[in-house]
Formats: sequence, structure tokens, C-alpha cells
Amino acid sequence: MAEVRPDPLPFFDRDAWRAWSPMLYHVVETHVPAEVLARFSDEVEPGWIEWLHRETFRATGRACDLVESISAALRVHFAGIRVFHGTRLKSLEDVAARGFVAWDKASLVQAARARFGGVVQAQALERAIAQARPDVRAGAVYTFSALSIALDVHDDDDPVGAIPAFSAAGGEWLRAVARHLDADVAVAPTTGYLFALDIPWRRCSGNIQRLIAQHALTTSLISARLDRTRYRMASGLDCVDICSDVPASAIAAFAETDGLAGRPIRPDELRWTPWRP
Repeated sequence: MAEVRPDPLPFFDRDAWRAWSPMLYHVVETHVPAEVLARFSDEVEPGWIEWLHRETFRATGRACDLVESISAALRVHFAGIRVFHGTRLKSLEDVAARGFVAWDKASLVQAARARFGGVVQAQALERAIAQARPDVRAGAVYTFSALSIALDVHDDDDPVGAIPAFSAAGGEWLRAVARHLDADVAVAPTTGYLFALDIPWRRCSGNIQRLIAQHALTTSLISARLDRTRYRMASGLDCVDICSDVPASAIAAFAETDGLAGRPIRPDELRWTPWRP
């Protein structure tokens, strides 16, 4: 008899809150007494989660950590989180070979010196490199936590946004150094892309996982108990920084964006192409 393999877990999409928020709110109901939830509102102090923890303890005598409970539920039901990365490339082969690289500080500094050395005064270049903060930019691949965040969509019921300003060829790092030099980065012809990346939980830091859970909890409370039209459902966590290289195998799909730049767009105008290694 052939072995039946379970379907792989999906990746958590913050914009798909209509699908997952009822499940997460059920987690809340298993930990928080109904009489406490009946008194919950968006005006409770000192904050929604803190209030629920305090009132649950008063009602039951038991401490709870709703964020950790939500985080555990996310790990059970999802393989990781889907995030979005925008960039400009000469060719898709640029990422097919290496994926997205979390350059270290030394590599960033070396790239800036190679690009601008001999073009500007050495002292001015070193000052610009320091001002661009290679220590902060190094060691991570920075991504948008949701497509609505990438497009800066503010109305869940009428989602209209815009293509974000992607880095020029050579990377956002060289662009930042150039700004401090008041210089232009000479670019080769490039194409703008948005990449949908499926990031396993193990590649997300504990702090990032807790922030994801915290905002998922908040979203479930809004959806179940409050007037959601007053809130942006994917708010709060704009960036998910991945503190390692992201291999090309993490790419789920990509969309070219140059034809949509410079005007209002709806998310469904993006034409996604599945990534085939």
C-alpha cells in the first residue's frame, strides 16, 4: 500500500486574516473566561493584551501568556510566514544562483569602497560609509511582513496602494552611501520585482516570532470583538528581518513591477509567476 504523505503546511499570510483569525480567536477563548471577554473593548488600560492577562488572572487565579499561546498555534498550523521583498535586478539569474544575501559589515564596506574609491575623496567616502550605518544594515535580508504593507494599503475593504521605491542596481546599501556623498549610482538597465518568500519559523528570530504572534492576536481580537473598519488589520509589524541568507528555494513567486510604478494600484493587479528553480 502506497504511503500517504500529509499535505505540507501553508505559510502564514498576514493579509489572509479572514481565514485564520477565527481559529486564533478560539485560542483566546480557551484561555480567557467569557465574562472577561464580554468586558473587553478598545478602551481598556493599560493595553489590550496586558488587560486580558490581568483580568484573566483576577478571574481564575492563573497566569497566562496569550502571545505565546498564539505563537504555539501558528507553529502548529503554519510552516512559517510569507513575506515580500522588493528589488531591482539585471536578471532573475542574479537570485537563482545565490538567493538573497545577508551581507556582513565587511562586505558592505568593501562594496562601497570598490564602487566609489578613486571617484571621491577617501575621507569623504569613509565618512559617508559610517553615516550609512553598515553595522545596522549588515547581517539580514529585510522584507515586508505583508503585501498590503509593501504596497502601503490602508483600507482593507478598498485596497489601493503603490509600488514601493526599490533599491537601484547595486543595492540599497550603495544607494544609501551615495546619498551621503551627494553622488549618483550609475545603474545598468534593470527590472523591478516583488518576490513572495516563504520563510520557515526556524529562520525567524524568537523576537520576530513573538511580534508576529502579538499582531496576529491583536488582529483576531479586532475581527471578533471590535469595529474592524477602524483598524488596518496588518498594521504594526512592517519589516521582518531574516538574519541569514535567503535561498532561492524560499521564493514562492515573483511579479514584475515597472509597468505598475508611479500610479495607484490594487494588489490584484500584480501578475505573479510561480518560481521554478
